[in-house]
Amino acid sequence: MVYFAGEAHLYSASWKAIYFEPLIAALKSVARDDMGREALKAGLRRVVIDSSSGNYYPDNRARLEAGTFTLDHDPISNAQDVDPRTARLIKTR
Repeated sequence: MVYFAGEAHLYSASWKAIYFEPLIAALKSVARDDMGREALKAGLRRVVIDSSSGNYYPDNRARLEAGTFTLDHDPISNAQDVDPRTARLIKTR
């Protein structure tokens, strides 16, 4: 993906809204009880943040494979959709 200098101002707010706010909220939701905390301990080893697929929507942006939780989303598109991204992360298995 190629981004232009004119879009640089979008990154500071977008990265937080696209990657970190939904991830933190999803982890808090899953870890709200002992069963969720145990599931995270047993299955989560690494979190990877990626933007290689050109994905703009929350439906296909997360996957858990062999202990690696990958978040793949365009870094500046649809930043305002924090809640749908959070909901999708919570459902990822």
